[in-house]
Amino acid sequence: MGKKSRSQLSIPKKCFPPYLLSIDVGTESIRSGIFDIQGNSLALTKIACSTHFLEGGRAEQNPNEIWRALKKSIACCLKLSKIHPQHIMGIGIDATSVTMVSVDREGNPLHPAILWMDNRAVKEAKMINSTNHPVLTHSGGRISPEWMIPKVLWLKNHRPEVYHRSYKIVELMDWLVYKLTGQWTISLCNVSCEWSYLSQERRWPQDLLKHIGLEDVLSKWPTKIYRMGEPIGTIVPNLLSEWGLKSETIVVGSGIDGYAAAIGANVLKEGYLAYVLGSCSCYIILSSKPKFIPGIWGPIYEAIIPNKWALEGGQTSAGSILRWFKDNLLPGNLKENTRRKNLFVFMDQKAKTVPPGSNGLIILDCWQGNRAPYSDPLMRGAIVGLSLNHTREDLYRAMLEGVAYGGYNIFKTLKQAGLKIDKVCACGGGAKSRIWMQIHADIFGIPFLLTTQPNASLVGTAICIAKGMGIYPSLSEASDKMVHIAEVIEPDPSNHCIYEEYFEIYLKTYHSLTDFFHQTSKNPNFFKG
Repeated sequence: MGKKSRSQLSIPKKCFPPYLLSIDVGTESIRSGIFDIQGNSLALTKIACSTHFLEGGRAEQNPNEIWRALKKSIACCLKLSKIHPQHIMGIGIDATSVTMVSVDREGNPLHPAILWMDNRAVKEAKMINSTNHPVLTHSGGRISPEWMIPKVLWLKNHRPEVYHRSYKIVELMDWLVYKLTGQWTISLCNVSCEWSYLSQERRWPQDLLKHIGLEDVLSKWPTKIYRMGEPIGTIVPNLLSEWGLKSETIVVGSGIDGYAAAIGANVLKEGYLAYVLGSCSCYIILSSKPKFIPGIWGPIYEAIIPNKWALEGGQTSAGSILRWFKDNLLPGNLKENTRRKNLFVFMDQKAKTVPPGSNGLIILDCWQGNRAPYSDPLMRGAIVGLSLNHTREDLYRAMLEGVAYGGYNIFKTLKQAGLKIDKVCACGGGAKSRIWMQIHADIFGIPFLLTTQPNASLVGTAICIAKGMGIYPSLSEASDKMVHIAEVIEPDPSNHCIYEEYFEIYLKTYHSLTDFFHQTSKNPNFFKG
């Protein structure tokens, strides 16, 4: 099943022109793209995936559905590109983290994939945090219920039959790489960021695992750990024939979608902050020195490139709030009348007629909890200041601003810790919204850069492939050659002054509601979301 070890891999001879097949496994869809070595895309495809939202902040997906969607996405991308499949030199996958999959010895899923945003492991995370283990200093002082160790502990506590039957308990991305190569591996990016792996010491926190009763989990985790841009293995024969690829086609390691996007936004240098805006948001910055910042994940050693520490903050709910608005608050006749036009484009035009501050509306962005800088999974969203005078357009713009306020809070936390940030390079589906990016620039008060390819995760994984194939000697050099800036959005100083006042109201609103949400979370009949 294509089980060559990485040391035995031979990089295929470069065909002319060489092409790279990049796959981005998101929450709502699988995206595939074929790129040349200058970073230009020849074809992009998107296949939708379904998510099942359950009570108590739970979210699940069907791994087999994801695999079918991935295969369909690749087949469609190859057909759309009209290039010969044997001109594909390498394949790479990035994905959400941590979306947990439990499988038997044949790789068959034993349980629905527990999605990255799933918050069912709140009690397990709280128990782990109560240990005050030194590893917690690398996650802002607290571990998140979204992470691997709390989720595995939940599985062992609540689904022991699944836990003990599981041959491997891995990331969705790990399982997909296994399906492609027949090899069980894990990404250094993933395990160092969200599995509490101590990358600077190249070891697991075994004393913590023993203390919480998970010492046996190491036998369920792959032992092969690869870096971003490192070759993993060759494609299994049945997929080679299905897609018409060369037998030497190699799978190259990528990592968390947000970290792939940081590479695809070329923020591997000082003063640049990567902003990935999708269903959730992710802010990533690199530092030459470790910085320990409460509420910010990291510092994480070599999560992306050698000798650099990564720091990350993000929002569990970002673009997903707008999707909720579209699905629940837009009337059917409007959806019908605008069926030939993107509804978000339509609402963006309406939002432009609303002044900064949305006529006094404030929306809290923590609909699935606050990830950073407060690490509070019990928080929820709120709409404050509604009157009979407000319109649907006011509400929509307030949602755009609410997500930006949450991001600005993360930005200010990083700045106050002494990190230099001159520019923000924005990418992801949300970066397609020109008004949303202008709102961000106005609130942050610094320029926002937009790349020619909004899906920077696809570009970043293509960069990983190019490096792994030896086309470029490093991820930094590959990023310089393959990432192109399309536009620089400058902030409006007058709007920034207005937003500074509203941001203070946003903060006061957040803190005034904290006790309320904590109290009501104890009542199982109050919150079922």
